[in-house]
Amino acid sequence: MSSIAPSIHPLRELDILPFMKRWMRFSLRSMLVLLTVLSGLLAIQVNAVRRQSAAVRLILSRGGQVNYDFEYNSGGVSVSSHVSPWLLNQMGHDWFHEVWVAHVNWPECDSRFSPAEVEQLLCALPDLRRLRIGQATDDAMVHIGRMKSLEQLDMYCAGTVTDEGIAKLASLPNLKSLQLCNSAISDQGMASIAEIEALETLYLEGARQISMTGSQRCASTEH
Repeated sequence: MSSIAPSIHPLRELDILPFMKRWMRFSLRSMLVLLTVLSGLLAIQVNAVRRQSAAVRLILSRGGQVNYDFEYNSGGVSVSSHVSPWLLNQMGHDWFHEVWVAHVNWPECDSRFSPAEVEQLLCALPDLRRLRIGQATDDAMVHIGRMKSLEQLDMYCAGTVTDEGIAKLASLPNLKSLQLCNSAISDQGMASIAEIEALETLYLEGARQISMTGSQRCASTEH
Protein backbone atom coordinates (compact mmCIF):
# COMPACT_ATOMS: atom_id res chain seq x y z
CA MET A 1 0.00 0.00 0.00
CA SER A 2 1.47 3.26 -1.03
CA SER A 3 1.48 6.13 1.48
CA ILE A 4 0.01 9.48 0.58
CA ALA A 5 1.97 12.51 1.76
CA PRO A 6 -0.19 15.20 3.32
CA SER A 7 -0.69 18.13 1.06
CA ILE A 8 -0.18 21.70 2.24
CA HIS A 9 -2.28 24.26 0.56
CA PRO A 10 0.02 27.07 -0.53
CA LEU A 11 -2.46 29.71 0.58
CA ARG A 12 -2.35 28.51 4.19
CA GLU A 13 1.28 29.53 4.45
CA LEU A 14 0.24 33.03 3.49
CA ASP A 15 -2.56 33.20 6.10
CA ILE A 16 -0.05 34.13 8.78
CA LEU A 17 1.18 37.19 6.95
CA PRO A 18 -1.80 39.44 7.79
CA PHE A 19 -1.52 38.34 11.42
CA MET A 20 2.19 39.18 11.49
CA LYS A 21 1.52 42.57 9.97
CA ARG A 22 -1.19 43.33 12.56
CA TRP A 23 1.09 42.14 15.36
CA MET A 24 3.92 44.35 14.13
CA ARG A 25 1.60 47.34 13.88
CA PHE A 26 0.35 46.66 17.41
CA SER A 27 3.89 46.24 18.76
CA LEU A 28 5.06 49.45 17.11
CA ARG A 29 2.05 51.33 18.48
CA SER A 30 2.69 49.96 21.97
CA MET A 31 6.36 50.91 21.76
CA LEU A 32 5.47 54.46 20.74
CA VAL A 33 2.99 54.74 23.63
CA LEU A 34 5.60 53.40 26.06
CA LEU A 35 8.24 55.80 24.79
CA THR A 36 5.77 58.69 25.10
CA VAL A 37 4.96 57.76 28.70
CA LEU A 38 8.63 57.33 29.62
CA SER A 39 9.49 60.65 27.99
CA GLY A 40 6.74 62.36 29.99
CA LEU A 41 7.95 60.83 33.26
CA LEU A 42 11.53 61.80 32.48
CA ALA A 43 10.45 65.36 31.71
CA ILE A 44 8.63 65.57 35.04
CA GLN A 45 11.70 64.28 36.89
CA VAL A 46 14.06 66.64 35.08
CA ASN A 47 11.76 69.59 35.85
CA ALA A 48 11.61 68.63 39.55
CA VAL A 49 15.39 68.37 39.73
CA ARG A 50 15.86 71.74 38.07
CA ARG A 51 13.34 73.41 40.40
CA GLN A 52 14.98 71.91 43.48
CA SER A 53 18.44 72.89 42.27
CA ALA A 54 17.30 76.47 41.62
CA ALA A 55 15.68 76.63 45.07
CA VAL A 56 18.86 75.38 46.76
CA ARG A 57 21.00 77.96 44.96
CA LEU A 58 18.62 80.77 45.90
CA ILE A 59 18.42 79.77 49.58
CA LEU A 60 22.20 79.46 49.90
CA SER A 61 22.78 82.75 48.09
CA ARG A 62 20.62 84.56 50.67
CA GLY A 63 22.37 83.06 53.70
CA GLY A 64 19.94 80.18 54.26
CA GLN A 65 20.67 76.52 54.82
CA VAL A 66 19.65 73.23 53.23
CA ASN A 67 20.35 69.59 54.02
CA TYR A 68 19.74 66.57 51.84
CA ASP A 69 18.10 63.30 52.81
CA PHE A 70 21.36 61.51 53.62
CA GLU A 71 22.29 64.32 56.05
CA TYR A 72 18.99 64.17 57.97
CA ASN A 73 19.29 63.38 61.69
CA SER A 74 23.03 62.93 61.40
CA GLY A 75 23.50 64.52 64.82
CA GLY A 76 26.07 66.96 63.52
CA VAL A 77 28.27 64.13 62.31
CA SER A 78 29.62 64.54 58.79
CA VAL A 79 28.07 61.96 56.49
CA SER A 80 28.62 61.20 52.83
CA SER A 81 26.26 60.33 50.02
CA HIS A 82 26.15 56.76 48.74
CA VAL A 83 26.50 58.17 45.23
CA SER A 84 29.93 58.28 43.62
CA PRO A 85 31.74 61.58 44.31
CA TRP A 86 32.57 61.78 40.62
CA LEU A 87 28.86 61.65 39.69
CA LEU A 88 28.00 64.23 42.33
CA ASN A 89 30.68 66.56 40.98
CA GLN A 90 29.47 66.08 37.43
CA MET A 91 25.71 66.27 37.96
CA GLY A 92 25.14 67.68 41.45
CA HIS A 93 23.33 66.38 44.53
CA ASP A 94 19.88 67.30 43.25
CA TRP A 95 19.84 64.49 40.67
CA PHE A 96 20.23 61.86 43.38
CA HIS A 97 18.91 63.32 46.65
CA GLU A 98 15.89 65.20 48.00
CA VAL A 99 16.17 68.29 50.17
CA TRP A 100 14.78 67.40 53.59
CA VAL A 101 15.81 70.46 55.65
CA ALA A 102 15.52 74.14 54.72
CA HIS A 103 16.10 77.34 56.69
CA VAL A 104 14.50 80.32 54.93
CA ASN A 105 14.68 83.84 56.43
CA TRP A 106 15.72 82.25 59.69
CA PRO A 107 15.97 83.62 62.34
CA GLU A 108 16.03 87.19 61.02
CA CYS A 109 12.76 89.08 60.80
CA ASP A 110 13.92 91.24 57.92
CA SER A 111 12.81 89.21 54.94
CA ARG A 112 15.49 88.26 52.45
CA PHE A 113 12.90 86.75 50.14
CA SER A 114 9.77 88.25 48.67
CA PRO A 115 6.48 86.43 49.41
CA ALA A 116 6.44 85.21 45.79
CA GLU A 117 9.96 83.80 46.16
CA VAL A 118 9.02 82.02 49.37
CA GLU A 119 6.06 80.36 47.65
CA GLN A 120 8.29 79.35 44.75
CA LEU A 121 10.82 77.81 47.13
CA LEU A 122 8.21 75.87 49.07
CA CYS A 123 6.64 74.58 45.87
CA ALA A 124 10.05 73.33 44.69
CA LEU A 125 10.77 71.49 47.97
CA PRO A 126 7.70 69.30 48.60
CA ASP A 127 9.55 66.55 50.50
CA LEU A 128 10.84 68.62 53.42
CA ARG A 129 11.01 67.01 56.86
CA ARG A 130 12.15 70.15 58.69
CA LEU A 131 11.37 73.75 57.78
CA ARG A 132 12.44 76.90 59.57
CA ILE A 133 10.97 80.02 58.05
CA GLY A 134 10.67 83.69 58.95
CA GLN A 135 8.04 86.04 57.57
CA ALA A 136 5.56 83.29 56.71
CA THR A 137 2.19 84.23 55.23
CA ASP A 138 -1.15 82.51 54.73
CA ASP A 139 -0.25 81.99 51.07
CA ALA A 140 2.94 80.20 52.11
CA MET A 141 0.89 78.05 54.51
CA VAL A 142 -1.03 76.65 51.54
CA HIS A 143 2.20 75.10 50.22
CA ILE A 144 3.36 74.01 53.68
CA GLY A 145 0.03 72.25 54.18
CA ARG A 146 0.86 69.99 51.22
CA MET A 147 4.14 68.72 52.71
CA LYS A 148 2.89 65.37 53.93
CA SER A 149 6.35 64.29 55.15
CA LEU A 150 6.96 67.43 57.25
CA GLU A 151 7.92 66.61 60.84
CA GLN A 152 9.12 69.93 62.27
CA LEU A 153 7.96 73.45 61.47
CA ASP A 154 9.45 76.57 63.05
CA MET A 155 7.93 79.93 62.09
CA TYR A 156 9.39 83.18 63.34
CA CYS A 157 7.91 86.66 62.87
CA ALA A 158 4.72 85.07 61.58
CA GLY A 159 2.63 88.18 62.11
CA THR A 160 0.73 87.63 58.87
CA VAL A 161 -0.19 84.01 59.62
CA THR A 162 -3.85 83.93 60.59
CA ASP A 163 -6.33 81.26 61.66
CA GLU A 164 -7.01 80.53 58.00
CA GLY A 165 -3.36 79.83 57.32
CA ILE A 166 -2.74 77.74 60.42
CA ALA A 167 -5.73 75.56 59.53
CA LYS A 168 -3.69 74.18 56.59
CA LEU A 169 -1.49 72.31 59.08
CA ALA A 170 -4.32 70.15 60.42
CA SER A 171 -3.97 67.71 57.51
CA LEU A 172 -0.24 67.07 58.01
CA PRO A 173 0.03 63.44 59.19
CA ASN A 174 3.66 63.52 60.40
CA LEU A 175 4.04 66.97 61.98
CA LYS A 176 5.48 66.35 65.46
CA SER A 177 6.91 69.74 66.42
CA LEU A 178 5.51 73.24 65.84
CA GLN A 179 7.07 76.54 66.87
CA LEU A 180 5.02 79.66 66.19
CA CYS A 181 6.27 83.11 67.17
CA ASN A 182 4.45 86.46 66.93
CA SER A 183 1.54 85.13 64.90
CA ALA A 184 -1.95 86.56 64.48
CA ILE A 185 -3.85 83.39 65.35
CA SER A 186 -6.69 83.25 67.86
CA ASP A 187 -8.54 80.51 69.70
CA GLN A 188 -9.85 79.31 66.34
CA GLY A 189 -6.27 78.72 65.21
CA MET A 190 -5.57 76.81 68.42
CA ALA A 191 -8.48 74.55 67.61
CA SER A 192 -6.86 73.78 64.26
CA ILE A 193 -3.55 73.03 65.96
CA ALA A 194 -5.36 70.63 68.28
CA GLU A 195 -6.37 68.61 65.21
CA ILE A 196 -2.76 67.80 64.26
CA GLU A 197 -2.75 64.15 65.25
CA ALA A 198 1.00 63.53 65.38
CA LEU A 199 1.88 66.77 67.23
CA GLU A 200 4.05 66.18 70.30
CA THR A 201 5.70 69.57 70.91
CA LEU A 202 4.13 73.03 70.63
CA TYR A 203 5.94 76.29 71.36
CA LEU A 204 4.00 79.57 71.16
CA GLU A 205 5.40 83.05 71.71
CA GLY A 206 3.82 86.46 71.24
CA ALA A 207 0.36 85.12 70.37
CA ARG A 208 -1.61 87.93 71.97
CA GLN A 209 -5.00 86.96 70.54
CA ILE A 210 -5.08 83.54 72.19
CA SER A 211 -7.09 83.35 75.40
CA MET A 212 -6.35 81.12 78.35
CA THR A 213 -9.33 79.00 77.35
CA GLY A 214 -7.93 78.45 73.87
CA SER A 215 -4.54 77.45 75.26
CA GLN A 216 -6.06 75.05 77.75
CA ARG A 217 -8.26 73.49 75.09
CA CYS A 218 -5.25 72.73 72.92
CA ALA A 219 -3.15 71.51 75.88
CA SER A 220 -5.89 69.13 76.97
CA THR A 221 -6.23 67.53 73.54
CA GLU A 222 -4.81 64.02 73.41
CA HIS A 223 -3.66 62.41 70.19
